[in-house]
Amino acid sequence: MSPPRERIALTKVSRVYTCDDPASTIADATVLVEDGKILAIGPSREIDTSGFRQIPLADRILLPGFVNTHHHFFQHLTRSVPFVHRGRVLDWLGGLYPL
Repeated sequence: MSPPRERIALTKVSRVYTCDDPASTIADATVLVEDGKILAIGPSREIDTSGFRQIPLADRILLPGFVNTHHHFFQHLTRSVPFVHRGRVLDWLGGLYPL
């Protein structure tokens, strides 16, 4: 038997930025998500949320599908380098990037 699907409706979102070519936004929007995948985005009055757990997000801005790929994972390898501990940020950057 397969696990139940997670179905979420993010409702009454103040503004959704769609990340499309014209950089559209939708006011008073709903985003339907099933098992972590976006099914639909649109004005709340046009989206049927029956069967979805609803999470109201009034006064919120949503960027669905936005993935932040900026990270600092490599820095854990250089935390213990003594010569950069007491330096300023540019000393720190200049000292660690060559490593």
